[in-house]
Amino acid sequence: MRQRKYLDRTLQGIARLGREAAFLPATGSSGLFQAVDPRVRILSILLLIVAASFARTPLSLVILCLMGAILAAFSRISLGGYLARVWLVVPLFTAAIALPAMLNVITPGTALVTLFSFSGPITFGPVHLPEAITVTREGLIVALMLVLRAGASLSMVMLVMGTTPWHDLLRALRALKIPSPFLMILSMAYRYLFVLVVAVEEMCLARKSRGIDEASLASSSGSGDSGRGWVASRMGALYRKSRVLGEEVGHAMISRGFRGEVRSLPVYRFSGADLVWSACSLIIAVAVARDLVSLP
Repeated sequence: MRQRKYLDRTLQGIARLGREAAFLPATGSSGLFQAVDPRVRILSILLLIVAASFARTPLSLVILCLMGAILAAFSRISLGGYLARVWLVVPLFTAAIALPAMLNVITPGTALVTLFSFSGPITFGPVHLPEAITVTREGLIVALMLVLRAGASLSMVMLVMGTTPWHDLLRALRALKIPSPFLMILSMAYRYLFVLVVAVEEMCLARKSRGIDEASLASSSGSGDSGRGWVASRMGALYRKSRVLGEEVGHAMISRGFRGEVRSLPVYRFSGADLVWSACSLIIAVAVARDLVSLP
């Protein structure tokens, strides 16, 4: 009876993830990467991501991933959390997408492992299957490159997110001439998405606190219709609540002097650390894009 239901575990996991993302503790300003101007961080990371997209060998991408982990360690980011966020999310989904590229149906080449064998070629309309479906050496390299490229790009993004508070990140993007309406929508969506997630969690908790659970619904007739009706009603209530919340927040901002532009007091200034990191990131980007060989 103490076992939690699947829906409860899912909602609690989503709410916990939202709280961790919304209220992620700052890493402080004493780290290595925190000494760099936020604008330089963003531009240099974009440069490294573009360089990763031009890399042609796994070695250059592995070096880029190692560089991200080393910078995270010297920037006082929790290395375990950093690696978990990088290598347990997007690369796994990328690996699932890249699995078909390992087969000779997609990438012909030298066969390494035979998965299926047929008596002869099979044709399904425009699709032609060979006599044997195998994992090829060239396909394995293609899949490995795709996973490493996604991991390297995500490691760079997580490095910026882990060393730059959300308000500093938006301020840096504004200084880089990103349109103000876009940043305002992004800021409000990021902040109040988690507020609505908590509201959903509170709705489910209120339902359970009044004795309405899966057991009571299962014992009554039309339990499936009752459950679907409750979910539909809560969706409508959440939509109304989000509209009212948006209007109230908008009126509150206008009453406090908001006129469509976010103003910030701190002024960014370039320093020697910014110049050093800019030069280093440019050299690393060129080396990765050229696969760690000297220019002709």
